[in-house]
Amino acid sequence: MSINLDRMKGEASIKLDELNFELFVDFVFNRTQETERGFDEYKFGDTKVTTDHLIRLFCNPEFLLEEYNVEQIEEGFEFITGLLCFVQFDGLLWDKRLLFSLRKELISAMFNLFSRLFAKKSFGTIDFMWWDILAYGYYMENGQPEDEDGAKIQQSMFETLKQILEIDSQECQKSALHGLGHLKHSETETTINDFLRRHLVTDELRDYAKLCIDGTMG
Repeated sequence: MSINLDRMKGEASIKLDELNFELFVDFVFNRTQETERGFDEYKFGDTKVTTDHLIRLFCNPEFLLEEYNVEQIEEGFEFITGLLCFVQFDGLLWDKRLLFSLRKELISAMFNLFSRLFAKKSFGTIDFMWWDILAYGYYMENGQPEDEDGAKIQQSMFETLKQILEIDSQECQKSALHGLGHLKHSETETTINDFLRRHLVTDELRDYAKLCIDGTMG
């Protein structure tokens, strides 16, 4: 795998749509590569290829534990949030060249990422900060989407966050609360209060949930 990537390093940039799934994963998570994974290192090309790879990865992420160490996995997922977002209301999630149904599938697959990987093992802060990064554009705009497409992405995030909130993992629940606080969806307060009524949680998590309702969780 790495031999092929080494050969490609001689090019001006790596074209993500020319990487099969295995090479894409190695590009993202293999820290033995000499080059930094900055945004000038690659070109997207056909963004559907990368989106399909990410959906496949999110749906079945456990194999990462066998092939990469904790630091590699954390840094790899940090890089992935960049692919998803870049800056406010940019990146794959808001790429209108992609069918909304595919982007919705990408967001929905993040439930599996949390339930099958982040719920089982901590990787620094990326699991906690995941939704902070993805939803921060909505936070900056006080929950107001740019347009109808942005509103549909916000709703898809909200639906997935509600699912993650039900995972039997305090770390996942805290990440979901964090995300709901940043998403500023119209039903954020109702959803969090309903969660608190139905679940026996620690005082720490309850206090944090209230900060997320107020949007003052930082």
